[in-house]
Amino acid sequence: MKRRHKMVIGLMIFFIAGILFFPLEWVHGTGVEPGTQGDPLVSKSYVDKRINEILSLVQGKPVTGNPSDGAGNIDIDDLLEQVDLMIQFRMKEAGITAPSYETVEVKKGQQIVGNQGTEMILRSGKAKAMASTSGGLQNVTAGADIAQDQQIPQYHLIIIPRSDGRGFEMTADGWLMIRGEYQVQK
Repeated sequence: MKRRHKMVIGLMIFFIAGILFFPLEWVHGTGVEPGTQGDPLVSKSYVDKRINEILSLVQGKPVTGNPSDGAGNIDIDDLLEQVDLMIQFRMKEAGITAPSYETVEVKKGQQIVGNQGTEMILRSGKAKAMASTSGGLQNVTAGADIAQDQQIPQYHLIIIPRSDGRGFEMTADGWLMIRGEYQVQK
């Protein structure tokens, strides 16, 4: 009992000494003071100028004044809509299309072979996995590998890891959602 009492007192002294002599700079990180060269303050006029530059780019016309005073008079929803339109325009201009899922009706006995990176979701019907010697299909939803001839669960995101003949073989009529390149066989 005395030994345990001495150990408790020793630990308490150790912690108190650590608290008293522990440099506070270690707690705060580098010890850099705000407003110094290591952590400079930024003036409001600089921030206003940068906001006006961004608004000018989005609106396509110069904006002057103080944005916090309502200069430029732009609603946040309008700004978001303009940014979205600008992104869509730039993507279309560059020939980039956002990939989307294609809904595909498949019949019993058909095989759907996906290329590398193709994503498939079985919406209805039944299907079994077509794997390869390199492995199966990746069930992202369950975090598992689907081996040859195993049932494909409905509403699970399945990814084809390589273009080596992997895909689905339909055991009943159904619908798939597919994003990526694929071929329907039979």
